[in-house]
Amino acid sequence: MKQTTIECLERIGYPTDLIMLDFESYFDDEYTLKDSSTIEYVTDSRWELLGCGFQILSPYGDTPAYFKDKEELEAHLMELWYQYGRFDGDEVTIVAKNGKFDFTILKHHYGMVPKYMLDLDDLLRFYDARMRHKLKDVVKLFGLKEKGDTMKFKGLTFDMICDDPAAYDYLADYTINDIERQVELLEIVFPLIDFTEDEAALARHTHDLFLNPQFRVDRERATKVRLGMQLELARIIKNYAPKLLGSDIRLANRLGALLAEHGEKLPLKLKGTNKKTGKQCIATKNMLPQLQEFGGETPDGAPLEHCGPTFAKDDDGCKWLQAHTDPQISELVKARIAVKSWPTHIKKVTGIMDQATCGGSDMLRVPLTYYGCHTGRPSGGEGINLLNLGGKGRGTPIHSLISQVRGILQPPKGRLLCIVDSEQIEPRLLAWMAGQQDMLDAFANGEDLYSDFASDLFQSRVWKWDDKVDVEEYPGQKTQVEIWRGFGKDNIIGDGYGLGGRTAYARCLQNPFLRPRFDSGEYDFKTVQKGVDLYRSKYNHIPKFWTRMEKCWGIAARIKNQAHPIKIPGTPSCITFTMEDNSVMMKLPSGRRIRYRNARYSHKHRTIKFRHGHLWGGTLTENADQAIARDLLCYWILKALRDKDYDFNIVLYPYDEIVADVPEKYAEEHLARLQEIMTSKPDWARGLPLSTDHKIADRYLK
Repeated sequence: MKQTTIECLERIGYPTDLIMLDFESYFDDEYTLKDSSTIEYVTDSRWELLGCGFQILSPYGDTPAYFKDKEELEAHLMELWYQYGRFDGDEVTIVAKNGKFDFTILKHHYGMVPKYMLDLDDLLRFYDARMRHKLKDVVKLFGLKEKGDTMKFKGLTFDMICDDPAAYDYLADYTINDIERQVELLEIVFPLIDFTEDEAALARHTHDLFLNPQFRVDRERATKVRLGMQLELARIIKNYAPKLLGSDIRLANRLGALLAEHGEKLPLKLKGTNKKTGKQCIATKNMLPQLQEFGGETPDGAPLEHCGPTFAKDDDGCKWLQAHTDPQISELVKARIAVKSWPTHIKKVTGIMDQATCGGSDMLRVPLTYYGCHTGRPSGGEGINLLNLGGKGRGTPIHSLISQVRGILQPPKGRLLCIVDSEQIEPRLLAWMAGQQDMLDAFANGEDLYSDFASDLFQSRVWKWDDKVDVEEYPGQKTQVEIWRGFGKDNIIGDGYGLGGRTAYARCLQNPFLRPRFDSGEYDFKTVQKGVDLYRSKYNHIPKFWTRMEKCWGIAARIKNQAHPIKIPGTPSCITFTMEDNSVMMKLPSGRRIRYRNARYSHKHRTIKFRHGHLWGGTLTENADQAIARDLLCYWILKALRDKDYDFNIVLYPYDEIVADVPEKYAEEHLARLQEIMTSKPDWARGLPLSTDHKIADRYLK
């Protein structure tokens, strides 16, 4: 074991004796981990272990990698279990790649839950969350020996492999090669990242959420919600031919003709690149004539053949079509989206119910992915993504059936959920970073920034309408006040990262509630641009902050071995940029660093970019804001988990919200304590005003 790896383990308080393991199991065309959730795959009746690879590393010497087949495996695991204090002492760290899989096997099939677990994928995501993390891709990235071909033992049971010596030898060699590559990756990546003791604790907690089921599932409610979704899908598509909704070409032709009647064109987007070849995707020979006849402007002047219609529900053009005032257009697009999206929602509800039946507990595991995003925030997974269960919605409303999915999740009996959200954390952090003191003061004093901004924008009093108190002085006053305040909210939340007038205007046209008011002339582009301009002049420290962020990133990309700090006013904290091994590193106030691989500065165009695309000051500001919000959330999570006087079981943390199940009898006391924790801050966040929205519930609510 390399000295740097030993030092990394010591830094996080983990044992320096280490076992790398990698299980291999039976799979075929119909039974694969790719098409199944981990727990369903591991508990399926077709499940069969073929063997496992091992390598033991120690400061005093390493064993060669070796393979144990199915018949040897249980005895060998028991031998290691006894040798290393039943894995629950301070003797050994167990490491795997794709820990959800290997650690689930250890627990479910062997009853072993190591005290110290480390997932190589967690470290790889910390290094670069956006790159491909499959073993075959990362060995290529780091110039290591290629991974073997797992397809060579597809469909082969253990008995079949034993009957074929060549197949057995290949399985053993394949597994040993994987283990050796994983050890090499561990020793390369671990020293490159700022993986601290707190980060290790958070990564471990993420695995515990999956290994130990957390939520009861209200099956009756889930069944009703799923049936409602099925009926809603049938209702929406009943007036349309399946071939029309299922064919991009037919849909482009029909929508193009309908838009032409209004003198409008079909909105286009740039097609992506082929994942296997990396080459630009092009329109098919049958789609190209539709684009030539009905297509609008191509993005950034791209060739027409590199473009396609905006039919995905999150495309800006698709949102514009959904909000179209011609019902023939809007309803057709909604039917197309229904065909694509409702089956996904139905599958999610089914997945929640099915996964809860696995393992014998009738409880649902929480499948979060540690460091799933570039900023360090977690992501969802296992086909059910519990971080995206719908809410009240802003702009395009969320369908009530989608919003009801979160209510399927309930705490164990005798416990309730404390749900605490850090209010407006991103605009608060933005004002704090940029030194926008008037905005900070308004947040600290509990003022309604949305209403205040809208009052300045429309030169009329705006407030948060309260049906219990307010009475209309003229017809439509309530609607007008709510629309104006909505504009204020959009500006405060949306303009902080450099949103331009044209993009803001396009979003307004995508809103089915606002679209008719823009079409009628009540509001127009000037209204939206005025809001953007007012934001940038009223809060002028924020645009200046974008410029400083972009400038310091660009200098760091050009000048190595120098630190380029941006001081956060009124605090001892900085955001600092440095260049390290062809990557610009953005060091946050917490000390964590975000990596921008393959950083480049163009002298000719004065632009900055990295491995995953172009950047500018607004993007960097958004990255820093969300990353710092994530660091605060981690601080609160660990503070709650380590509070010995309270019984917090934190079961979910979507974005800036913490969900914890607590004893029913002491729920109010736990809620008060969690609020206290989530309004506390580390020393580096001095001067940041915090506030929470909170509730106690017997099921998960927004």
